[in-house]
Amino acid sequence: MSVRVADTVGAGDAFTGGLLAALARRDLLTPTALSWLRDEAVIAAMLDEANLVPAITCTRSGADPPSSADVAAAAAGSAEPG
Repeated sequence: MSVRVADTVGAGDAFTGGLLAALARRDLLTPTALSWLRDEAVIAAMLDEANLVPAITCTRSGADPPSSADVAAAAAGSAEPG
């Protein structure tokens, strides 16, 4: 995905938040649960989800991360980042 970058402030934090959200949706926020994760498709999906958050964030001025509704809309293709 390519986006029109307005600002990169907050992109790293946005990725981390996106990854934590992806882990939480799958009940993988404990060391024990995460230690059992071996499914490469699940890992790839979580990283794709996490990457969408900073992509949207970078289209905005300042550290302005998207809401979960913004991310869901972009993931569904009903809203294009940037």
